[in-house]
Amino acid sequence: MNEEYEYNLDLGYYFFETIRWEEGRARLAEYHLERMAETADFLQRPPLVCGQSFEHWWEKQLPLLAGEETAWLRVMFIPQGRGFHALVKSRPLPERPERIRLSLCPSARRHSADLFWRYKFGGWQRNLYYREKFGPEGDVIFLNEKNEVCETGRFNLYLLRGGILTVPPLSCGCLAGVFRRYLLDLNSVEIDGKLYAVREGSILCTDLDGNPNLFVSNALHGLIPAYLEGTSKPKFIKNPIYL
Repeated sequence: MNEEYEYNLDLGYYFFETIRWEEGRARLAEYHLERMAETADFLQRPPLVCGQSFEHWWEKQLPLLAGEETAWLRVMFIPQGRGFHALVKSRPLPERPERIRLSLCPSARRHSADLFWRYKFGGWQRNLYYREKFGPEGDVIFLNEKNEVCETGRFNLYLLRGGILTVPPLSCGCLAGVFRRYLLDLNSVEIDGKLYAVREGSILCTDLDGNPNLFVSNALHGLIPAYLEGTSKPKFIKNPIYL
């Protein structure tokens, strides 16, 4: 490893994909590859891993590193030279939680104009802080400067209302999640035996009041039921510092 690699890794200057690996392949691979290409473009670097295209490396090298067992994979892409170097970490796939407990916190704020939230970058200490604070089956809801819902620390967030499963648009300040893209491409999802349309739309903090139909999603476990603990009216912060 060269000095550039070590420097970028130490500073958290890399992006990553968290992947569900099963039967020797990645679930939702095309959506991961699409986001990888978009992230490389955002960083103004060519989509190359160790001199190979993302697609070629994904098809030929990743299976050799991941193996055949069902697993949680984290693939870190560290800027090096003209492209990236890949570091792959693997562990047993965690169990799917039955429900996620969501909370609102006055400090969990971000600005919708910050484009970095659309991508999975290494500097995610804030997310880890809230994960420790609320536990493995809990999470915090991030709001933007307009009191619109962005997402949670680990998931995209959805609200079921009027027969439509609504997810905030990227312009609100949320991650371009892999399963989020998948659902939007499907245009519909089955929940408890009923089919619902999936659409982008603004979700205000006040829309969460008394609404039991909350869901979250990620690439590991798909759509998971969620519920809001306490009030959806966080304390007012004068001139908040957005994350």
